[in-house]
Amino acid sequence: MIKGVSRQIVEVTDTTNPYFERVFFIVRQQCREASPALLDAEAHRLVNTATGYTGLKRARRLRFVRYWGLFLIGVGIGALALRILTII
Repeated sequence: MIKGVSRQIVEVTDTTNPYFERVFFIVRQQCREASPALLDAEAHRLVNTATGYTGLKRARRLRFVRYWGLFLIGVGIGALALRILTII
């Protein structure tokens, strides 16, 4: 809860999301003079285009592939070096 703060807030109650019933947007100081209809339309546009946390899974997968890729390259270089040392 925000106490003692004088900010303009836009509340969206129809989120069309099964997990969230309301979304609150705090309006920037320089945009306070915008019409309420414009702020409401922009808030609804943001809620309807929100995609969620799909980027987190992708980032985690890339980190996993990068880690194991570097590990396997290191093992390959080590095996190659050991092979060269046993030949000499």
